[in-house]
Amino acid sequence: MDKGEASFTVTLETPPKKPIRGTVFAGRYEVIEELGTGGMGEVYRVHDTKLNEEVALKLIKPEIAAERRAVERFRNELKIARKITHKNVCRMYDFHEEGKRLFLTMEYVRGEDLKSFIHRSKALTVGTAVSIGRQVAEGLAEAHKLGIVHRDLKPGNIMIDEDGQAKVMDFGIARTLAGGGVTGEGAFIGTPEYMSPEQVEGKPADARSDIYALGVILFEMVVGSPPFEGETAFSIANKHKTEPAPVPKKLVPQIPEGLNRLILRCLEKDKAKRYQTAEELIADLEAVEQALPVTDRITPGARTKTRRSREITVRLTPKKLLIPVAVLLLAFALVIVLLKFLPKREPSTSPSGPPSVAILFFKTNRSDKNLEFWRTGVPASLIMSLLQSRYISVLPYDQILSVLKRRDLLEQDDFTSEDLKMIASDRPITHIVTGNLFKAGENYWIDLTLRKATTLEIVGTDHAEGTGESSIRDMVDKLATNLKIKIGLSAQQTATDFSFKLKNITTESSEAYKFYMQGYQTRLLSPFDPSIIPSLEKAVAIDPQFALAYLDMASFNYSIGEAMKGRLQIQKAFDLREKATEREKTLIEAEYYYLTSQNTWNKAIEAFSSLIAVYPVDSWINLRIGLLYWEMAELDKAIVRLEVVRQNKFENTSAFQMLAWCYLGKGLLDKAQEVLESYLAMFDDNSHIRANLGLVFCIKGDFEKAKKEIDRAYSSPQPTGDKWYKFIYFIFIRDFASIETYLKQWDAEIEASSTAVSNLSARGRSYALQGRLREAKGSLDGEFKKLRGADPTALVYARFLEKTGDFASARPLCEMVSLRARKAANSSAECFAFYLRGVLQARQGHTEEARLSAEELRRTLDGGNVRAKLSFYHGLLGVISLQQREFSTAQDHFLKALAMTDIEWSGDARPEILDYLAETHEQAGRWADAQKAYEEILSHKSYSVNSPADALIFARSIYKLAKVLERIGDKEGAAANYRKFLDLWKNADQGLPEVEDARKRLAGLS
Repeated sequence: MDKGEASFTVTLETPPKKPIRGTVFAGRYEVIEELGTGGMGEVYRVHDTKLNEEVALKLIKPEIAAERRAVERFRNELKIARKITHKNVCRMYDFHEEGKRLFLTMEYVRGEDLKSFIHRSKALTVGTAVSIGRQVAEGLAEAHKLGIVHRDLKPGNIMIDEDGQAKVMDFGIARTLAGGGVTGEGAFIGTPEYMSPEQVEGKPADARSDIYALGVILFEMVVGSPPFEGETAFSIANKHKTEPAPVPKKLVPQIPEGLNRLILRCLEKDKAKRYQTAEELIADLEAVEQALPVTDRITPGARTKTRRSREITVRLTPKKLLIPVAVLLLAFALVIVLLKFLPKREPSTSPSGPPSVAILFFKTNRSDKNLEFWRTGVPASLIMSLLQSRYISVLPYDQILSVLKRRDLLEQDDFTSEDLKMIASDRPITHIVTGNLFKAGENYWIDLTLRKATTLEIVGTDHAEGTGESSIRDMVDKLATNLKIKIGLSAQQTATDFSFKLKNITTESSEAYKFYMQGYQTRLLSPFDPSIIPSLEKAVAIDPQFALAYLDMASFNYSIGEAMKGRLQIQKAFDLREKATEREKTLIEAEYYYLTSQNTWNKAIEAFSSLIAVYPVDSWINLRIGLLYWEMAELDKAIVRLEVVRQNKFENTSAFQMLAWCYLGKGLLDKAQEVLESYLAMFDDNSHIRANLGLVFCIKGDFEKAKKEIDRAYSSPQPTGDKWYKFIYFIFIRDFASIETYLKQWDAEIEASSTAVSNLSARGRSYALQGRLREAKGSLDGEFKKLRGADPTALVYARFLEKTGDFASARPLCEMVSLRARKAANSSAECFAFYLRGVLQARQGHTEEARLSAEELRRTLDGGNVRAKLSFYHGLLGVISLQQREFSTAQDHFLKALAMTDIEWSGDARPEILDYLAETHEQAGRWADAQKAYEEILSHKSYSVNSPADALIFARSIYKLAKVLERIGDKEGAAANYRKFLDLWKNADQGLPEVEDARKRLAGLS
């Protein structure tokens, strides 16, 4: 400190207000929108009313503006920077003082900065990187000729405009080579990732320092990251000084050797070994560019190539102006390449319906751990409040997380214009909310900015203040109410909208609310994080009447398989539902009826439907009712709801999987494929979606594509944990040798994990399809014992036993399941047990007992999957009629049952009912109808892997079809099917009557 200077501390009582749309600076610059924050301060797009054009305006940070020497430095350096007039340099205009506010004006560049471009693209193509590098070098060459060194060249200071033109910005800390400027020698100026070794040492910077920085940028463009990184600025800077630069070509082998040498020369520690002038660098960049294939070169805008290494005068004659057609075609090709290179943004698609808003994380002091929590807690609270609105659609918090995660913005709170553009293109939204959260002592301030998603135009700002952390919820309530008006709701809509304070939606206790928000946010970010439960338990310990906290605990426990805990917690939420708002109350009722009993699924549908009536485009509600309809086999209704989820671009794997399965069930394979591919187009790669897409290709018979997708699903960084898809693929292509190898690998993984998981059912299906029935039975018996007779396992086993004629072993399993299912209110399991028991009774000739089972089955129709229950009911009546040789009646029942089953990938009894229908036609002498029934079974290879019983039905259908074809005189078709059957059952158990009969019949046809 110089003598005579007094030290002082400035304490800001309140944070400075940000300029809003319409604010006018210096009587001429009207604010249009905020562009972000630069090194010097906030940046705005403004309208220069005197010149009637748009310019950029940079507010100087108050702490910088308070330092008079810094002000003088900016004033002097602006005079220097204004000398640069070049197409690759952003023009500087004026320096203004307006009271205590200082600001610069400069050329407004419509585009994105190179930092965002690299961040979005990860690594650029060689042609793109060389084109940008050459343009930057040309801008530097112009500055260096005027004696100006940038000294802080970095991707954030390079803009790429809409024509692909690179423009260098912010010669804000540059100084003349001759005069030395106002920054003394030894000062540490620059950004560590891009600083030359001499700058790290505090030595004077010259043109070669800028060349070093450009070398770093070239490296980052082609590799995807700077050559030196570290945890601290000092560690990064020290690497520039002491460590040799990595060789780019070792990291990215496809980089041309010429570019590799060029980058390494720029990054020489000794500046005498670098390019000595920008002109030298330009010449080599152009040489690298010329060596590239024509289609890899980038020509931004209407740039005319100029060599800076020597001046050339070209006189154009009329003859030279006659451009050959080939050159025009080449120019067109280059434009196409350029379009691929330029930043792209899909237009934001506004949903047809209410305005929709995305509320992003708020900017705050990240070093304050408490404020760090509210950085996400305030947006999450705003979302929770606005979810009540019937006139506004708000992007749920988990979708905000997924958007930011995919864009690598989860740790971001100061979003650039390009960040906002990408977010706007990611979801069908009309508005974006950003904000700032400040704290001074016990005082809190929240500033909020509302923008149009399509243009990023600021349409409103708001401010709230409070004392103490407990005031934050009241501030959120105020902001949420005001947001509705700013978004554009009419006075009538605002007056009639559902509007509740957060304490009414959640809890009166601010302490309990904070614990709840910790668990709520953690669950949405990491759904299976065990820390979720302790946070929610603390919330209900403080407020035992906190219904939503119990609902979230129940949902979590159901998702991890802790159904008993979940049942207790959903009951608690249900008992406390009157404490919640109408929306949450109805949601609790819907989930309670959904989760506790299949017999109350109809009540769940009523509750969800009442919510849909008020919130028709709410993604979460549509998802839940869609999944419930899918479980009820109401595929058309499920499709309607799940399509709303898809159109909203709601990122949820289950929604897209179930929608695809609905289309599969209806036999619409192309639609199923479209749904899964739309997920991959909208969101990140996903192994579960890939696996399901592989399944669709299997069903379509395109096994090459199926293998490709399934291999990708299992080799991705986060492979699917579901082992079935690869097994299914092998079943479809009938590669039983690979199945054996794969099942052994699966065995090893199960043994290593020491879990109750079993692959024995998979073995049973494979063995059943091959006619290895004894081994199939052994596998299913082993699974039954390992899983302690779980209901699904018991029913799969019992159904297989029935198909092999072992009625005595199957019957006790059915009785066991029916008793347990009734006790657990599992009407679907109870229904299937009644059906199977009735089939066993009918096939053993106990018709009256079978009819009693059918009557018991009919009584279960009041709840659960009514459509599936009706198919079993009519199926059982059909079997009874078939046993009594009432063929017309049997046919009617079977056709009714088929009308209620899925066409493809059937999880119900469709293959079995088709088999009974074919048998009915045979016994009635309707051979052509029998042929059609067997052919339908065989047209769906998915039936061969549904279950061991269905696999056995599928295999036997080949043999039965051959017999029908032989009966109607199609000897060639009969022989072909006998051969197919015998090939499939070449390793079948000895003595199976079908094998012996097929051999004899085939011999008789030859």
